[in-house]
Amino acid sequence: ASGKAVGADLRNADLRGADLRGARLSHANLAGAKLSGADLRETILDEADLRGADLSGANCEFIILGGADVSDANFTGANLQCANLVGTKGHRARFDRAKMFYSRPGNADFQGASFRGADITRAIFRRANLREADLRDTEGQANFENAVLEGAQR
Repeated sequence: ASGKAVGADLRNADLRGADLRGARLSHANLAGAKLSGADLRETILDEADLRGADLSGANCEFIILGGADVSDANFTGANLQCANLVGTKGHRARFDRAKMFYSRPGNADFQGASFRGADITRAIFRRANLREADLRDTEGQANFENAVLEGAQR
């Protein structure tokens, strides 16, 4: 599925379990899309709109979400190992029990997001906004250099 769909409109699409490995979906609109269990390894979703999308259990290893809006999205149990989340906006997004080993959410805005039980080993949250975020029961050590942690639960 290594097609090019820059700016594609896939709002509310049912893509559960879809194989989108390596797809280029820069600037795509996937707001409300159902992507649970989808294979999104190495998928390029920079500047994409994923507000309210369901990516629970999705394989997002090496995904590029730089500058994307994942506010209110559900990444519960997703594999986000080595994911590029630099500058991603994710107000109230759920990353509960997600595998975030060596992910790069630097400069991300995860205000009010939940990371309960997530594996954040070696994740780089440098300069991220984690105000009011839920970081309880996370596993592993992450880099929170210059991150905003006001009101965060740890």
